[in-house]
Amino acid sequence: MQTLQYGMRSIQGLHEQARVHVAAGRNLLGELDVEDAKHRTQAPLPQPRHFGRSGQALTSNGPQATPVSIGPLRAIVTNLDLHARALDDGPLSYSMDLAMISDPYNVWRYYEPPLSADEVATAESTSGPWHLKYATSENLLKANRAAESLLNGVILTQIECANDITALITDKGPERLKTLARYQAPHERCYTHLSIALRAFALEMDPKPTQASSSEVLQNLTKAFLTFKLYHSIIRLFLFCDPGTTGAKLEDPKMGAYHRNTLDQAERILQLGSPRTAPFTPVPSMTQPLFVVAYSGIPQSNRRRAIDLLRRYPRREGLWDTLFGAALCELIMAREREILVERRRESGTGAYGGDTADTREEDDDEIVEVLDRQYGTRVKFENERSARVTLCTWREWMAGQPGKVRQLHW
Repeated sequence: MQTLQYGMRSIQGLHEQARVHVAAGRNLLGELDVEDAKHRTQAPLPQPRHFGRSGQALTSNGPQATPVSIGPLRAIVTNLDLHARALDDGPLSYSMDLAMISDPYNVWRYYEPPLSADEVATAESTSGPWHLKYATSENLLKANRAAESLLNGVILTQIECANDITALITDKGPERLKTLARYQAPHERCYTHLSIALRAFALEMDPKPTQASSSEVLQNLTKAFLTFKLYHSIIRLFLFCDPGTTGAKLEDPKMGAYHRNTLDQAERILQLGSPRTAPFTPVPSMTQPLFVVAYSGIPQSNRRRAIDLLRRYPRREGLWDTLFGAALCELIMAREREILVERRRESGTGAYGGDTADTREEDDDEIVEVLDRQYGTRVKFENERSARVTLCTWREWMAGQPGKVRQLHW
C-alpha cells in the first residue's frame, strides 16, 4: 500500500509526500524482517542460487512470517529509497545495508554466461547460418538483469571508496588505483562473464537470425540484445584498471567517440519502442545510461545530445523524471561554464562568451577540470515542476564549502 501511495503522489508531483511513503515502506520492510527472524526455525543457512534458475536470486530456508515473498517488493522499495537519499544527501550517501540484500544490487554475483569462453571461441571460428540457440529471451533476460545489477554494484563500490577516488583525481595517491582495482575485482570477473555472453549473443544477433517466429519476436530480441550491449559498454566506463594489466579503462582521447557510440545505441533502442503484443523480454531502462553521459560525458556536444534524448523520450522511473534529469544536467553544465569564466578571468586569458547558443555549440574544446565537476547534488522540491538545487563540485567539497544554490524549473 505504501508503494502504491508513493506512485500516486509521485505522478501527482507531490514529491515530499512521495518520500514520506518511501520511508514508511522501508520501515515496514524492517518490521517484516524482524518478524521473519522470530518465526524462522533452526535451519541450514540459505544457499544462493544462480539467477535465472529460480524466481529469486537470493533465497532463504525455513518458514517465514510473511505469506508471500517480499523480495520483489524489497527491490522496489530499496530502489526508491536510494533515489530519495541521493536527492537529499548527494550521490555519496546511500544506505548500503538495504542495497546489499536487494536483488537489483546482488544478482550480478551469481551470473554465468550461457557457454564458456572456449565454446564461444569455437563457435566464432565456425561459419554457417546462425540460429537462436543462445540469444533466447530467457538468456537475454538473465544477462540484462545481471548487467543492470553490476552497474548498480560498481557505483555503490565507488561510493564506498570516495576517499580513494578523491586522492586519485588530485594526484595525491596514485597508488590508490591498485586499491580501487582490488575492490572491483569481483565486478571485473562478472564483467568478463558478461563479455563472454555478449560474444555469444552477437554471433546470432549481429547477422539477421534465420529463426524467428515473427517480426515482433525479432524486434523484441533485438531490443533486449542492444540494451544488454549498451549496459555492457556503460559499465566499462566505471571500471578501474590496475597499472600493468589489461583492463577496461579507456584512454581520454577515445572517450568522446565512446560516449557518442553509446548515444547512438541508446537512440536506436528508444526508436524501437515497446512491443505491442506478448511475449516480450523486460529490459533495463535507458534513463541511467543517458543520465551518465548527460551528467559527466565528453565532449559537451555529447552531453547536450543525451539531454535532448532524455526530453524526447520522457518517462518517470521511481523519483526520477527524465525531464527533471535533463533540466538538472543543463543546470550542472551552466555551473561548469560559470567556473570556466571564473578561471579565465583569474588567469587573464580573455573573456569567455557566456551562455549564448553560439558558445554552447563551440565549447567541445573547453576542458572542465575533474575537480570542477559535480561531487554531489542536493534537491529540495518546492512544487511539481520546481526545486532548489545545491551544486557542489569536488573542489568545493574538499575545501569544506557548501556549494552553490540554484533554482531549477522543468
